[in-house]
Amino acid sequence: MKKIKSKIEAIITDKEKCPLFFKFFLSALSVLYKFAVCANNFLYKKKIRQIKKLPCFVISAGNICAGGTGKTPLVMYLAELTQKLGYKPAIVTRGYKGGYEKKGGIVSDGKKICANQKNAGDEPFMIAKRLKNIPVIAGKNRYKSGILAIEEFGANIIILDDGFQHQKLFRNINLLLADYKKPFGNKKLLPRGILREPISSVKRAHAVILTRAENFISEDIEKITALPVFKSAHTPFIIKNKKIISDKNFLKNKKAVIFSGIAQNKEFYKTVHKLGCSIKSFIEFEDHHKYEKKDFEKINSAAKNINADIIITTEKDYVKIPADIIFFCKLIIIGINMKFADDSLQNFDKFIEDKLKNAKL
Repeated sequence: MKKIKSKIEAIITDKEKCPLFFKFFLSALSVLYKFAVCANNFLYKKKIRQIKKLPCFVISAGNICAGGTGKTPLVMYLAELTQKLGYKPAIVTRGYKGGYEKKGGIVSDGKKICANQKNAGDEPFMIAKRLKNIPVIAGKNRYKSGILAIEEFGANIIILDDGFQHQKLFRNINLLLADYKKPFGNKKLLPRGILREPISSVKRAHAVILTRAENFISEDIEKITALPVFKSAHTPFIIKNKKIISDKNFLKNKKAVIFSGIAQNKEFYKTVHKLGCSIKSFIEFEDHHKYEKKDFEKINSAAKNINADIIITTEKDYVKIPADIIFFCKLIIIGINMKFADDSLQNFDKFIEDKLKNAKL
């Protein structure tokens, strides 16, 4: 099953050629999918479907492509930015595959963690561990979660994680993230491509944020001339024994086994490689993978076989590792922060600040 899924993913991302019969099959499914999405968008546009409005300012971060584009780093950036500006933000997230996804619940009150990783879900739990004095609430019903944040914590700003498709909740700022290399994938909808919605849906955004950006803007993004476009990069940091290591050469030439279960495993590999260590084994898992004892046995076995100096994983994967797991060698965590390009940073922060000032909170 895993091999079949990997094969389909390779085809829809154009990494492998698609057999003609399978191409027609996926394309037919894409047409049906497009019809359903467009019908849903039409109902919201014509206000046939109700859009609920919270009694506070809402900033949404989302995308129109399946897979990781860096929503979580942006959500944390926005939370800290608005906090510095003197507001009281709270983060509202679905808590995908967590126990709170259906019923809702407080992951963090800003001072202590109120849920375990299983109930919170991967991203909410990681966010709650990272941020201080910022409540985190998980649940599929974002309106209900927003009301909880306002009533329990006095939040006057809600940061909505992965909210671009969640049109039932009104947002004052709608931010769209896009990978600078291929912001719209192969420009085809699921399951023939990775688009969650037609490219025309971009017009619902107030601004586009290019993630993992270099010193250029994609030709596809250049076409969206009516929207502000900001460039950003993901900057890694190293954690050892729960402390951030400032030495940039800390990993240089160390023999390493690395493992990850995120949407962009290959990007994690590239990040670690750039940090200078010698990657001897890379063990990949699916996004939101639930780790079992056999997984850690596989990781430790790989480390023993090469007599590894270190084992490296992501911050998101780290929060899912049971406390009683013992690794063959020192475990190193790679976290990610969002950094805006010099010509975008001041503009982006000002963009958010001006929107908040105009709202007169």
